[in-house]
Amino acid sequence: MHATIPDGFDHCEAVTPTLDFIAMTDEEQPATPAHHDARMRLVLDVAVFQLKIATEAIRDLFLSPISIIAAIIGLVAGGEEPDQYFRRVQRFGRRSDLWINVFGHHHRGPSADDMVRPLEEKLLAQTRPGGRFTRGADHVNQLLDTVNRKQAGSDPTDTNG
Repeated sequence: MHATIPDGFDHCEAVTPTLDFIAMTDEEQPATPAHHDARMRLVLDVAVFQLKIATEAIRDLFLSPISIIAAIIGLVAGGEEPDQYFRRVQRFGRRSDLWINVFGHHHRGPSADDMVRPLEEKLLAQTRPGGRFTRGADHVNQLLDTVNRKQAGSDPTDTNG
């Protein structure tokens, strides 16, 4: 397999740890730049957001027919409270909305974030020096640093060039 390096990125090289680097203790290893962590956190946040949206979509696919069935049952057997079954479906929908917490609203009680947060932290730690994804994260960050430097060097409002 042969990889083609795009123009402008030919001077970027993947970082391969040396034996000296591997032998360093956690205190001796160089700190990860804050913007590198911010990039990795953004990737994880987007992945979690997409997972939450998909979870809500699946829930909604089930709630739609269930709400219709609940309304029909309420009309046929609901007696003086024909909306009772439909309201239960709505209550479930509200509770599951709070639990899924797509947009990260702060509320009391458990949410999917309680399950996801420890996993996010473990994955983020694996992108730092000594982690399983360090090399890939370093390579991506080097490429993005290069792109950012090039964009910072060119003024988008400059109409002369």
